[in-house]
Amino acid sequence: MTTEIEFDAMPATLILAVQDLPPGAGAVKSDATATIGADGSPIPTGSAAPNGMSSMFNIVMFGVIGIMIFSMIFGGRKEKKKRAAMLSALKRHDRVRMAGGLIGSVVEVKPDVIVVKIDENSNVRATFTRGAVEAVLAESTTTNEESAKAD
Repeated sequence: MTTEIEFDAMPATLILAVQDLPPGAGAVKSDATATIGADGSPIPTGSAAPNGMSSMFNIVMFGVIGIMIFSMIFGGRKEKKKRAAMLSALKRHDRVRMAGGLIGSVVEVKPDVIVVKIDENSNVRATFTRGAVEAVLAESTTTNEESAKAD
């Protein structure tokens, strides 16, 4: 029976090669590997029993992930309500900024589209869906009577 011992670099690994064993001579394999520490003592192999810190870590991680999911689902409700209120309150003579960056004055409001006057001098008008409105820059200051007279 011959025994060979090899040492690798930093994590010191002890490799034992056992030869000339009769077939089925026990639980020893032809290459058994054991890791030894810096002081020369063997480090036990196998899975260590889970300690309290790993289960606490899992609980904290699930809590953080749960909070993130909750905030993604319910966090946008305020913004959606504000946007819906803004779009439903659109009226004539409101100054609006469109999604493409165009700024104009609302001329006509229909249930799903609005007509915006882009250029005052040449009377250029464009039709947009309500969803294309990014922001209402200034609400109309004229009353219904004054706007009726202007038309």
